[in-house]
Amino acid sequence: MITLDEQHHAKSTALEISAGAKLYNVVVENEQIGKDLLQNGKLKKRVTIIPLNKINSFRASAQKLTAAKKIGGDKVNLALSLVGYENEVANAMAFVFGDTLICDDAESAKAVTFNSAVGLKSVTLDGDVYDPSGTLSGGSAPSSSGLLVKVQELKEAETNLHGAKAALIKLEKEEENNKGARDAWQKLARELEIKEHEVKLLDEQLGGSNAARVSPMRFCFSMLLVLTDVGFRLVMRSRRLRSRLRICMKPPVLASRNRSMRKPNVRSLKQTWTISRTTKKAKSRS
Repeated sequence: MITLDEQHHAKSTALEISAGAKLYNVVVENEQIGKDLLQNGKLKKRVTIIPLNKINSFRASAQKLTAAKKIGGDKVNLALSLVGYENEVANAMAFVFGDTLICDDAESAKAVTFNSAVGLKSVTLDGDVYDPSGTLSGGSAPSSSGLLVKVQELKEAETNLHGAKAALIKLEKEEENNKGARDAWQKLARELEIKEHEVKLLDEQLGGSNAARVSPMRFCFSMLLVLTDVGFRLVMRSRRLRSRLRICMKPPVLASRNRSMRKPNVRSLKQTWTISRTTKKAKSRS
């Protein structure tokens, strides 16, 4: 319900003392809710309830605040102006902090409290209380000192917690929205792995089949070359044998007839005549 800016944390003890027991009062919307709370709330300790529709709040007048500012300057502030609150609880906040001044030091507190133009209760930062009736109270700080600061820290933690929860909810929604896409991706990934495995098996099978096919083909080709060479040799030998058989089977008459029918070689005759003539000349000279 109450917020305190970080720049006013040093004034938290003075604010707590100025509020006193009112700081722990329970604020309700109306007196009926307060009555039901007292009767049926099963409260374990005594509490004071502030019904917003019935509370008589007191707020220092503008004239007194102006006079206090003239005396103490920036060292004097209305307690109500140092705290933050929502408009719906403005009356309750005025009831708690509306008639007290917070002063930075004792001199300022005494000057404004006992001035006839101001006449308001004041509290120093050390926790000393100056009352217009003339009383002065102080000493050690109460055990609850720093409560407002702790409340602010708690509120900040709650704010951070709400922000974290909101971020978590957002992430969960995004995850839920992406779940279908993620599942589909995982399914496709599994199918891809299966297909890759099938392709690998087919590749291995084709590799073995090709190896098995290449060896017989090479063998057949080699055998074909060998058979071709053998066949060629056999053909050549058969031709030679046929030609020899033909020569052996020719009759002698035909062979002599053929020789007689041949034309004389003119060149050989000339060479024979020349040799015989040369021989005769050599004999005559001898």
